Amino acid sequence: MKQEILYTLTEPVKISKDGDYIEADNVCLYPPRPIDKYTVLALENGINNAVLSVWQKFQSISNKKDESKAVDDSKDSEDDASSLVRSALKIGADEALTIKIYESFTKILLANYNNSLSATISGEPLKQAHIDQIGYNDLRELLVRYVSNFLSVGL
Repeated sequence: MKQEILYTLTEPVKISKDGDYIEADNVCLYPPRPIDKYTVLALENGINNAVLSVWQKFQSISNKKDESKAVDDSKDSEDDASSLVRSALKIGADEALTIKIYESFTKILLANYNNSLSATISGEPLKQAHIDQIGYNDLRELLVRYVSNFLSVGL
């Protein structure tokens, strides 16, 4: 498991650092901590339900198509997991499940126990005001990277 994930936002956000407002675009995500286990399990469950929904949709489509194509097994499993999670978030989850997934993820990002952070932005603790400024594409990509690197996703 990676020790951290670095991501550069496509659109910087304004944060307060050392008494000044600056534009920040570097987000660092840290692995889940034992204290976050219930929120992480809820997130993992939501993602797996969305993945299952996508899997069923793809199975239905592939059953209608000619399956004569060879499968390339040389793909990196991390890329496969990212693609699956990205697809699940875009087309697999209904609205209620999508909200549950993002609420769980946001709760994890904001958790700060004894100065042990889940996420930082340009070296500062990530706060709700920062998350509110992050665009949906960046938030989805942060979630995809968090899930594919730190959680167990699959059928």
